Amino acid sequence: MKKILSVDVGATFVKYGIFEDEKILLKGKFKTSNKPEETFNLIFKIAQKNKVEGISLGIPGIIDMVSGVINKPPNLPLWDGFNVKDFFSKRGFTNLEVLNDANMAVLGVWKYGEGRRCKDLVVLTLGSGVGGGVIVNGKLLLGKNFAAGELGHVIINVNGQLCRCGNRGCLEAYLGAQYFSQNAFYLSKKLNSKLAKENHLEEITPEIVYKYALKGDKGALKAFEEYAYYLAVGCVNFINIFSPEKIVFVGGISKSFHLFSRYFFDFLNNMLSYGQRVEIGVEKKEDISLWGGLVLLYDNSWK
Repeated sequence: MKKILSVDVGATFVKYGIFEDEKILLKGKFKTSNKPEETFNLIFKIAQKNKVEGISLGIPGIIDMVSGVINKPPNLPLWDGFNVKDFFSKRGFTNLEVLNDANMAVLGVWKYGEGRRCKDLVVLTLGSGVGGGVIVNGKLLLGKNFAAGELGHVIINVNGQLCRCGNRGCLEAYLGAQYFSQNAFYLSKKLNSKLAKENHLEEITPEIVYKYALKGDKGALKAFEEYAYYLAVGCVNFINIFSPEKIVFVGGISKSFHLFSRYFFDFLNNMLSYGQRVEIGVEKKEDISLWGGLVLLYDNSWK
């Protein structure tokens, strides 16, 4: 396998890895710029310096894989309408593939991670927001305009929490890191636990909630229980729609799954009908999105 550059673009940081023969030679990251030209110019310089023969890019938003145009990237408004393929082709680089960042993670999970050998797979990325994607009969579900798989924006409560997308009651509005952290703070105040007494609201992060939960903090534990409920609601919907062999969780809060798995399985099993059962996994492989870049560039079996 040729040397390639795999890039996972986030709203805050860009992570990248240089691969050769399915091995990571080096990894790095840098801060994402609000201006797409600045970010992609740095990526181009990294590609030149390391003499790579191909680049794979996972980018937030609805990504037109054919034209290379970025549409509606969350948290990066100045990137809307930017053409990535044009940017690189004008610099003489044409061996390039682009895909939505969550879908690139799906490919990594499917080929190298917890979803190996699954013909029907759902992947949920649980971080600042909620992303995801679906493998159906061994193929990545892309849909018209490459917009399928926005699992975080399934509406579970029409009069619910306001989501960053402008709708109310999206799954992301209940599972996103900001809501989870705020909910933990307010639950702690209600239950008179230490989390809210020892931290200001704006300081709370999922990592802090996790540390307090390990100490038995009632507010933190209750926040994880509620998180488990909404995650189960989303999974029941996905099971009923896609009937996957397995659902895999990826990203920050998924690392705390051991804290709330009991609640999650209780909620899930109570809501499932027709005797449906599905395997649940948590992705353990580091940088799974970067591994998905290998699949994107050199494995066409998912198309």
